[in-house]
Amino acid sequence: CQAGSDDTVDRECSTCTVCADSNREEAAACDVDNDTTCGDCSAEFYEDDNGDCVACATCGAGEYESVACQAGSDDTVNRECEACTVCGDANREEATACDATNDATCGDCEAEFYEDDAGDCVACTTCVAGTSYESTECQAGSDDTVDRECSTCTVCADSNREEAAACDVDNDTTCGDCSAEFYEDDNGDCVACATCGAGEYESVACQAGSDD
Repeated sequence: CQAGSDDTVDRECSTCTVCADSNREEAAACDVDNDTTCGDCSAEFYEDDNGDCVACATCGAGEYESVACQAGSDDTVNRECEACTVCGDANREEATACDATNDATCGDCEAEFYEDDAGDCVACTTCVAGTSYESTECQAGSDDTVDRECSTCTVCADSNREEAAACDVDNDTTCGDCSAEFYEDDNGDCVACATCGAGEYESVACQAGSDD
């Protein structure tokens, strides 16, 4: 307001700026002499190349924050999101779950997988029932991870013995007494019993049992 006779004018008043309308913090309040002073972008907003405060990106389901939303004028940046690691895709156990600000942490290989020299979790070898059995266990732990080793099932008939228990994926065949018409010699081998020829008779029977 100017009262002089040469350039007398009435006072003009302007509406105070509302910093929130431009998504900014209020640095200094509006008073009768000065407009509001706005400062940095408000929380969850960042300043783009045009100087506008824009809402930071929101990470969705299955994502985590890899770069935080920063509202300060000096280092204002938008939030960046990345897809959460799915440990099962690499055949690994999940040690810690993915959350809003951290990716999942993967641990040892899953059951029935072992870690090879390249650091990949590879399916353990499978033994075939009736043909092979597990001689070395599949171990998934990172400290002593090893593949399963399978050995060929023993065929008791090859050593002229009866089969006491069949071979399965966990255990080799158990062989028992010598087969009929074989006896166990002093070396523990099953040897064919003697055959009586023409003009001879059996005075001592062939006995296959291990006790006698």
